[in-house]
Amino acid sequence: MSDWSAERLATTAAGGVVMKLLDRHIEPVDDLHGFFEWEGPEVPNEEATFVGSYPVNHPVVDTLIPLGSLDPSKPEDTWTELIHAAQWVLIETGQDPVTGKPHRLFYRVMRITDGHGSKRARVKIEAVSLHRYAAHITFQASPGFPIIAQPKYRDIRAGQSLKVIKEYFLVNTMREFQPGAIDGWDLWAPESWENVVADQWACIVNPINAPVTTAMTILDMRFDSGLAAVKETLDAAGLLLTLDVWLEGDPQPFPDHTILTKPTIVLDIVPRQWDTSTTGHAGDLLKGLIRTFDTEANAPRIGLADTPSTAAGVPAWVLWQPEHMEAVTSELTIAKSDVWHVTVGGRSPEAINNMLGLGAKAIFGGLGAALAMAIPVFGPVIVAAADFLGDVVGEGLKDKLFAWSEAADLKRKEWHGRFANRDSVGAGDGWTIEAYQQAYQMLAQGAGGISIGFTVDGGAPFRWGEDYRSGDQMGVVHRGIIFATYASKTVISQKKGDKRLRSAIELGDPRVRENPTALFARSIKTIQNSVDRVKTFIM
Repeated sequence: MSDWSAERLATTAAGGVVMKLLDRHIEPVDDLHGFFEWEGPEVPNEEATFVGSYPVNHPVVDTLIPLGSLDPSKPEDTWTELIHAAQWVLIETGQDPVTGKPHRLFYRVMRITDGHGSKRARVKIEAVSLHRYAAHITFQASPGFPIIAQPKYRDIRAGQSLKVIKEYFLVNTMREFQPGAIDGWDLWAPESWENVVADQWACIVNPINAPVTTAMTILDMRFDSGLAAVKETLDAAGLLLTLDVWLEGDPQPFPDHTILTKPTIVLDIVPRQWDTSTTGHAGDLLKGLIRTFDTEANAPRIGLADTPSTAAGVPAWVLWQPEHMEAVTSELTIAKSDVWHVTVGGRSPEAINNMLGLGAKAIFGGLGAALAMAIPVFGPVIVAAADFLGDVVGEGLKDKLFAWSEAADLKRKEWHGRFANRDSVGAGDGWTIEAYQQAYQMLAQGAGGISIGFTVDGGAPFRWGEDYRSGDQMGVVHRGIIFATYASKTVISQKKGDKRLRSAIELGDPRVRENPTALFARSIKTIQNSVDRVKTFIM
């Protein structure tokens, strides 16, 4: 592995942007400048797709489409390289002046479109962000055991949502890269990492946790896809799944636990209150955003306070003014809430189902034993039949005792007025923590909110990477009012001839911008998916 950090540092120090195509070993193979245009999006807790367009005679084309080296006697070699060889796109715009951490985007090449022969011939590269990697981390029921011997039906973990989600990623990546390396009561203590050999880990979970208290949750996993299994919980709890790539020359992220020496994906869960940096501009009027939970109204509450909630420990925020935006694309959307009361249930709690099943089996088992003693000749047959009937009747009794739970946001009810929608219902296990968490998820789907998207004016005082990243809390001024929200998507881009990066930003819940009918349909589908998986969410 080569250390080419000096080249990256020299490029960004001169005001340039590092753009490289990397091979499967994360070694640079081609420069990605000389483009027609490109854009690199960043979306919290979701995959994003890099798109770049290049001339057909650009040097990178021969690397991406290696047909010039075709050996007629071994065509399978070219096919293998063309279809299977992993390649990566790296974009870097600078480093944090205090920590030295790079402002970096990383994507895996997934599709190449060759437009050779057309009047506007160009080659298009499409690459997906590292969230795709997280989606392919499977949460096993018993991650410490081989797949042929899974003693547990599901892996249940409870506690603060931030730590619970990180534990799932930690134990399942440890299974893949170094089984049993981390042990002890505290998985995050430096002494528990004494046996970790970082070179064996292609992806490692950051053992340093944010010093904040996050919402409580209970989750269970049964061979679930990592990102899909925790996305709803991340969004509901205001958490971000971050995936960065450590390269030679970068500062060590957790030297007290282990030392990285090879390119490594560093996975972390951080609060959405976390801010990339502190701008220090006079326009930063907002204070820290405090996310609380109103138990009486059964809903999260967001408000402004004077407590620090940025990575630098100070309460300054990025505040976008109208003059920072290109007015053509600036559009504030407000979506009204429409759900204040939800009912979840229809299935008996698992404990009651088990009790009914065991009870039926015990009753028929007792009758079978008595008949077997009375008619010894047919004893074995009678006992077997009784066991069978016990199983059948036990299964038939399950879910016959309906159980329902309800939850309401009383503040919404007051403001919805006399003709408020009466109820929303979802299937689930009544009388359980899971039912209350499912009800919370349903309330979150109908919460409403605000959203605004704009392209940054060239004279704006804030820069992507230095002052903000996707997921950061931000403020925006509209009609003289300051709205506190977060960046739901950021896109940096360039066109041929551009001297500086262009930035497009979307603030607020992206669902707000959807058609109301489409939004309702997607919300219902999300609820169905979470119920079908028997998943649990934030309390």
